[in-house]
Amino acid sequence: MPLLPGHVLISPLKEGLKRLTDLDDQTTADLFILTKKVEKMVCQIYQTNCATVCVQDGEHAGQTVEQKLEDEKNENIPSGLFQKLKYYLKRYWYIAIPVHYVLFACWLVFSIWLFILA
Repeated sequence: MPLLPGHVLISPLKEGLKRLTDLDDQTTADLFILTKKVEKMVCQIYQTNCATVCVQDGEHAGQTVEQKLEDEKNENIPSGLFQKLKYYLKRYWYIAIPVHYVLFACWLVFSIWLFILA
């Protein structure tokens, strides 16, 4: 879960990898190429030209998130539309809330624009 807006966790999808040294060279290269792309997008979204990229490699280095792929694979995702919506909003509220604010801001600007034209 992100600590602040703009925080992103990037992790390889391969199972059983706990440390950076467990990655082969190609996976390491792919991981950092993806990191550069994500950093560029985050900087554009938050209109900045600065970013901190950090690797917390192991518990004593501050790593607080382990890969949760196995847990997510074994999780039962509801089948109904509203149950799925509730499930994903509970899990990914930190994405849904900013999207909600952006949509509200767009609606507000559009409403003001219509009011001015009327």
